Amino acid sequence: MPAGEAEILLGRLSANASQFMSLRDWGLGADAGTLVANLQGGVSFGDVPVYETFNLGGNDSVRGFESGKVGSDRGFVQASLEYRLQLATLALLDQDIGLGAALFKDHATTLQTDNTVIGQPASVRQKPGEVWG
Repeated sequence: MPAGEAEILLGRLSANASQFMSLRDWGLGADAGTLVANLQGGVSFGDVPVYETFNLGGNDSVRGFESGKVGSDRGFVQASLEYRLQLATLALLDQDIGLGAALFKDHATTLQTDNTVIGQPASVRQKPGEVWG
């Protein structure tokens, strides 16, 4: 909240879309697996402080990178394609537990928006801003 005559303007918009496609529906067999496509994006506007940036990297972003190690910027676009395959079902303590594998390819870019963030955190920390995972 602004104090005195100070003004703050900050907003964030983001979207996420996922599509799950069973390869069984494509006639490839009951155990063919599942394709998962995901597309995400976001943009911030106004005076964006470091703690309100989009942090890319980590299990919920670009896998293979530590959390926040790809970028800390005003905007981003991220896409991933994943193939999931059920390998076996194990019975453990009267519970069926699925054992599976996943192959994936992730891509993310911060749209080179670091120069508009207060303190330019991604540049200062030498974060790449665009990677494949």
